[in-house]
Amino acid sequence: MITSFSASAHAESINQTLNSTLIQDPSDETIITWQLDIKFGPYLPGIDREFDHDNGPYEIVFGTGRSLLTQFELDAFLSYSWGQLGLGAEVGWFRNSAKALLDFSKATDSIERSETDTTSLSIVPVSAKLIYRVTALNDYWNIPFIPYGKVGLIFGLWWVTDPNGNIASITDDNDMIQPMMDSNGNITAVTDSEINTEHNRGIGASLGWQYTIGISFQASRLDPWAERSLQRDLGIHNAGFFAELTTIDMDVFNRTQLRLGDTLWLAGINFEF
Repeated sequence: MITSFSASAHAESINQTLNSTLIQDPSDETIITWQLDIKFGPYLPGIDREFDHDNGPYEIVFGTGRSLLTQFELDAFLSYSWGQLGLGAEVGWFRNSAKALLDFSKATDSIERSETDTTSLSIVPVSAKLIYRVTALNDYWNIPFIPYGKVGLIFGLWWVTDPNGNIASITDDNDMIQPMMDSNGNITAVTDSEINTEHNRGIGASLGWQYTIGISFQASRLDPWAERSLQRDLGIHNAGFFAELTTIDMDVFNRTQLRLGDTLWLAGINFEF
């Protein structure tokens, strides 16, 4: 009888386990309160959009190719009803460098560049956003895909450095909307809208809106044992991958500021804890 009871209990346990993999009650799930995203994407600042001619200053100095944007985002979720509503904060890093121009007055296809000196544009985007994640598929049917949307304000701190690594400054009194050079032929700024008029330096900030849609895949759901180990050892409830499409609009608040906007794809890893 003891053997029969034990076998029956074991069979019931297996049956409950199988049922739990098909349908989940979200009330049994741990409410995720935090998420960390680490993401990367190809970024091209929209500096040249304010110019009517084909070759804007950014293209002339840095070219038309995209460069890597790295971002870190931390989200805190405040409510739970068929999804998660939360607030997020994000910081990133972008830097593009090119050989310094020796003679900007020449045609674009024959610009002379220094063999050793470089000039760089650096951008640190910081944003605060409102987030909604549709978690119903994962909560009720254990389908590990979570679509989401985000909207928020973005603040982009930028600066231009000369070949010596110093913040570029304007030494030419000519107010031209184009890269300027000092007497040694070194790039001192990218556009007139980049110039801090008070200090005459190539440093400033731009403000705008950021919109994002994306989808997250909870990879840890594929291996329940690994998922439990993450929870037990590291306090991580889920780990996965995601891809998102982001539009940065820097033309809303002040059209005289440096336009850093772009539409780009980003992908990365996330951790929920």
